[in-house]
Amino acid sequence: MAKLLNFDKQSNSSTTGSFSTIIHEESTKEIAIIGMAMHYPKAANQKEFWSNLIHEMDCSGDFPEERKGDIEAYLRFKNALNDTVKYFRGSYLEQIDEFDYAFFGITPKEAELMDPNQRLFLQTVWKAIEDAGYGGKKLIGSKTGVIVSSEGAKPLSYQTIIQEVEPESTYLAYPGNSGPMTASRISYLLDLHGPALLIDTSCSSSLSAVNAAVQMLRNGQMDQAIVGAVKINMLPIDIGSRVGMESSDGRTRTFADNSDGTAVGEGSAALILKPLGKAVRDHDHIYAVIKGSASNNDGRAVSITAPNPITQEAVIVEAWKDAGINPEHISYIEAHGTATRLGDPIEVEGITNAFRRYTDKKQFCAIGSVKSNYAHTYSLAGITGVIKAALSLQHKKIPASLHFHKPNQNISFEESPLYINDQLAEWETEERPRLCGVSSFGMSGTNCHIVLEEAPQRKEDQTVQNGPHVFLLSAKTETALHRLLTDYVRDLTRKQSEQVNLRDICFTAGTGRAHYPYRIAMVVHNIRDLECKIMKLAQHGWEETEQNVFYWHAAQSFESKEASQYVEQVLGTDIGKENLLIKVADLYVKGADIDWDKLYRNDSAYKVPLPSYPFDRVRCWIEVPETHAIHAANPELLQTIREVAGYLEERSLDPLDATIGSKAEKWLDTLKKLLPSESTSSSQTIKMTGKEDNSYSKKELDIAVVWQKILGLKVVNIHEDFFDLGGDSFVAIQFVSKLHDQYQVALGDLFTYRTIYQLAKHIKAQSDSPEVKLEKLKRSSQSPSAVSPEMQRYIQEETHKYEMKYTEMERLDLTEVHHYSHIFLTGATGYLGIHLLSDLLKGTNSHLYVLVRGKTQAESEARLTEKWTYYFGFRPFDRDRVTLINGDLVHERFGLADEAYQSLARTVDCIIHSAAKVKHFGDYTDFEVNNVKGTKRIIQFAHDQQPKAINFISTTAVSKGIIKNRKCVVFTEYDHDIGQEVGHPYGESKLEAEKLIVEARNQGLNCNIFRVGNIMGHSITGKFQENIQDNGLYTIIQSMIKMNIFPDSNQGEIDFTYIDYVSRSICLLFNREQLSNETYHLMNMDKTSFHELGEAAKSSGLPVKMVSYGQFIDFMSDHYADEQLGPYIHQLLLHFGFFEEPEEKERAHVVMLSDKTEWLLKQFGLVWRKPDQEQLKKILNHCIEVQFI
Repeated sequence: MAKLLNFDKQSNSSTTGSFSTIIHEESTKEIAIIGMAMHYPKAANQKEFWSNLIHEMDCSGDFPEERKGDIEAYLRFKNALNDTVKYFRGSYLEQIDEFDYAFFGITPKEAELMDPNQRLFLQTVWKAIEDAGYGGKKLIGSKTGVIVSSEGAKPLSYQTIIQEVEPESTYLAYPGNSGPMTASRISYLLDLHGPALLIDTSCSSSLSAVNAAVQMLRNGQMDQAIVGAVKINMLPIDIGSRVGMESSDGRTRTFADNSDGTAVGEGSAALILKPLGKAVRDHDHIYAVIKGSASNNDGRAVSITAPNPITQEAVIVEAWKDAGINPEHISYIEAHGTATRLGDPIEVEGITNAFRRYTDKKQFCAIGSVKSNYAHTYSLAGITGVIKAALSLQHKKIPASLHFHKPNQNISFEESPLYINDQLAEWETEERPRLCGVSSFGMSGTNCHIVLEEAPQRKEDQTVQNGPHVFLLSAKTETALHRLLTDYVRDLTRKQSEQVNLRDICFTAGTGRAHYPYRIAMVVHNIRDLECKIMKLAQHGWEETEQNVFYWHAAQSFESKEASQYVEQVLGTDIGKENLLIKVADLYVKGADIDWDKLYRNDSAYKVPLPSYPFDRVRCWIEVPETHAIHAANPELLQTIREVAGYLEERSLDPLDATIGSKAEKWLDTLKKLLPSESTSSSQTIKMTGKEDNSYSKKELDIAVVWQKILGLKVVNIHEDFFDLGGDSFVAIQFVSKLHDQYQVALGDLFTYRTIYQLAKHIKAQSDSPEVKLEKLKRSSQSPSAVSPEMQRYIQEETHKYEMKYTEMERLDLTEVHHYSHIFLTGATGYLGIHLLSDLLKGTNSHLYVLVRGKTQAESEARLTEKWTYYFGFRPFDRDRVTLINGDLVHERFGLADEAYQSLARTVDCIIHSAAKVKHFGDYTDFEVNNVKGTKRIIQFAHDQQPKAINFISTTAVSKGIIKNRKCVVFTEYDHDIGQEVGHPYGESKLEAEKLIVEARNQGLNCNIFRVGNIMGHSITGKFQENIQDNGLYTIIQSMIKMNIFPDSNQGEIDFTYIDYVSRSICLLFNREQLSNETYHLMNMDKTSFHELGEAAKSSGLPVKMVSYGQFIDFMSDHYADEQLGPYIHQLLLHFGFFEEPEEKERAHVVMLSDKTEWLLKQFGLVWRKPDQEQLKKILNHCIEVQFI
């Protein structure tokens, strides 16, 4: 059980001074580039990129023919295609429509609707992570940040095409076309807990992203960073307009006298950054080291877009100071170099003036620009320069800057410290590391400069001999595995010339990649042996495998104690090592899940760059119809057009005037094109599988139609799981809302009946249309309260009994506090849990033991640190009072070793159990594992060694549902199991957990229950949980704001239960000596109306209007099928229970009381208050800040 790491910012210690070939001490200031990946024109990887540089290839040219088809289909659809369409020359990717959606668990439909920028970048990042040797699960749950640079407004975006061609998919397309989602999708995919940011400073965006990452790595906001950018020109059509920097012929002649601008470029690139000391410690491959970085802005210059030599000089000097280097030691600068008549001389002036502050030496520093090879990639430009510079340092060569024959007449190179490197040059240096700089200047006025140094030499283990070693390869498909073999054949030839260690190759392939079903394992003795075996497999396939080469398709992975034992034996002795490795390899290909890191724990292996995963190239592009047909949203208009077209066709045009006749023929032709074809009006034939006789019921066919459209499948198998096909709760809402028009189906049904076959057997035909159901909802909203006089009398009587009961507490001495010494806290990385951690540290003197899930102790610490920083910034706390336990409630003894568990059980005297799975919807079994079985383990822990008090965090949702023979129920803190059927997996699992807690009370444990209402943002800041989309009330607010309409009701309906009030309440109540085995209701009974919330939205500048409930429901009915608003209406109605199945039993009217809890809290000075307009605005402003609304 290790103490929690320091939450404070780490101090930045300079590492300047004489160069040492081996770095021994950790440096947090210098940042290592440990991984990179890119996809540029004619360069799908770094080797091709470098080859193009050293062979002086200009990758600019004509726009690819392969891409013209999609652009011209769209122009034809818009009636904008003509013979004069002309494309800019530039540096273009050949294909942008291919994506391996299955690899990332994305549905075909979602992939089709994703912006190509996002698709390409996702694959690039994956390759960069693998290049760094951190593939598979290495980064999952880690404090890794993702910083992506992007450009702002574009002439045409992929989202624009979707909105015009397939408007009904606009809502589904939002995540794949939102700029911030580019970074967030990577964090989501890998469960990363560092910052996820989007930076846009125009041309300097990506270098700004690098600079931001450097600063955040230095101050400890993240442990490593993924930094990157992507640039695709969707519609590079030359319409004659210019901004003043375009090259006349598509060539970029940086610093040349005949320069006239730059061409447009494309590409995608990503870097993996990490503090140098940690990279050296972890034996990472290091391309180069970022010594220093700086950023500034031009401020008030000649114009907002004009470059400024003074600020360019300043940013370079600032970066040098940050790096702590002697500027005379810099021997190359990768320039911004846009090849404009104005920009190039200004840039040279800025660099020259920076050098002149320190030296009078002339022409000692080379200068060049990668834009002469790859044109101007705009937001990607800075990182493109970093990659060129880093590879130049690695290869100790400076590539030529192309098209330079005569210098710009406005630049006096002979008097400057600079010279143009116009041919490939060996990078000579004295006995010190090579240094270079990279500049990037944005039209926004933001300037960046970084200083790079060549990587330190690594300390080699001279005792390492050749094999035997186990070499592993795997892929998700057989074809991908074969392509991977081919890539290795090419790569290993180079590896021999580079003298790469066989151990390092096998170590990286085994520990730095994920392990997929199609597997190869081989025991090899040297690189030549490895190359021969791989080449034979690549040429002859799996049928002719050599000795000690194993291949298998492992449909499922499994834990293997036998394999673990073999690994331990290998570690213990070299005797019989090869035979043991053969057994391990055989088990691996059959599906054994082996800890390969353990095999190398006594070794000093290094990560090395190896071929990355070869993604399948599947076309993902929205299908554009030939003509822009009129959608049948207006049947009367459609019918009128049909009648006019029919009239013109039937009438003989001969008697008409020739001019009129030709016009009528043109009108008829246009009208026919506008009409949708009959095939588009009816359901298309769906290819279905799953039954041998191919006979499918009407229900199965109806479900399959929606299934196919939502998931984008070409073939629908009635036995395939919705969620295995890439569906999630977001997509599930759309599926249920569309199917609900025909069938009685609830969202929860899809989590229970996950296949078409299962769902068809369960659902019934819909009795009412959505319009009819909405009309019923409207009538019920306008009818008087359903509380009868009998119910009112019952409520009054029960309330009186309740008041009499809790007023007896006035006799208690509430000042007595039990001073617990050691508190065990679960759920500390959750929204409530992290606030409890903060309040317990402030309000008690207890030592806290915090259970956090993580693959390693460091990973658990990173998760907790990231949450603390997100909510509280760098506010320090008493670290000596926190012990972090790396464990998980889903495992027996929390996954701890028995000795550690028993020691913990002997120490802890109080438990606060806040951990839970909290979701609106899902499969009950998933909730049961965490919320019920996890609580069982907490109760067992409370019994072990010594009795412990339990404080269980529950929910007010346990009170809701169907109660046999009860139409009305008063539910107080004294009520628990009253026979309610909650009908909601989260509430149901919490009710079952409460029953266990009550049983524990009967067994003699002191158990308090805290039922929490709708937790909202912080009462002072308005800040809410990161996963804001998972909160029902926030999604209701989001829907109303997206609809621009609020019901004008003054009835209090919204329970704003502030997170800080909830946490404080628990900390005030849990340790009172005379309050044991109590249940509390933590909720704000002073509720807020929709009218008040709507007014706050208007005050926040949101364009909403207030209407009556009847008008509000009419609006939803009128726009229920609307492509833009429909999804938000469906989301809103979902939370109103609109898509629930009609219940045979009526849900009870529940009156929930919390007077007892409120009275107690009042004694301690805490009173729930309704949020005022300023507080509501803070809550809404936070939603705006995180782009939720």
